[in-house]
This record gives sequence, C-alpha cells and structure tokens, in this order.
Amino acid sequence: MEKSISAAEAKRNFTRLLREVREGIPYVVTIRGKAVARIEPVHSKQGKVGDSPAGVRLLRRLRKQPFMDIGRWTRDELYDKSSRRQLSNPGAPRASAPRAATVWPCA
Repeated sequence: MEKSISAAEAKRNFTRLLREVREGIPYVVTIRGKAVARIEPVHSKQGKVGDSPAGVRLLRRLRKQPFMDIGRWTRDELYDKSSRRQLSNPGAPRASAPRAATVWPCA
C-alpha cells in the first residue's frame, strides 16, 4: 500500500523514509497536497540482466563466445594507439616506443 508524505516531512525523516522504502513500502511525496514524486524500492522496477528476455539472449550469446587470452598490457599500451597489439594476434611482438611529439613555439 502506497503512503503519502509531504516534502518537508520527508526531508526531516529521510532515514526513516528510506528504511521503510527498503522494506517495500512505496511513498508519494507531495508539495502543498500535489503529488510531485514517487519513492519506491529499486527491486520493484529493476532486476538482474537475466530477468528480461533481452538479458537472457545477451547472456546466452556471451556464454557461447570463446574466451580470449590477450596477454598482459601496460598502461602506456592502453592509451597509446601506436603501440597497441592487434587482438587477432595477441602473441605479436610489441611495437617500438612512439616517437616524440613535435613542439611548435607560440608566436
């Protein structure tokens, strides 16, 4: 059963309000008697990825894909495009160090 609470009372008793919402009691927050917001438990609207048909299809597809061991990467390799190894050939040797950038003087 949904309860109604004024915004001022919700502000004063926010901890209690959240405790009751966590226990499954939804609230409608009002300002001057008009409903402006609804506070309800997250589990009532959202679930796990596998709860929806699309989530089930996604998980099934991901489980069919082979695991790829691409080896260890350094931080520099993750952020520097010139030294990235191709995923299709994870055993390929690493590229040489990138060249220094050219710095132009400001006029």
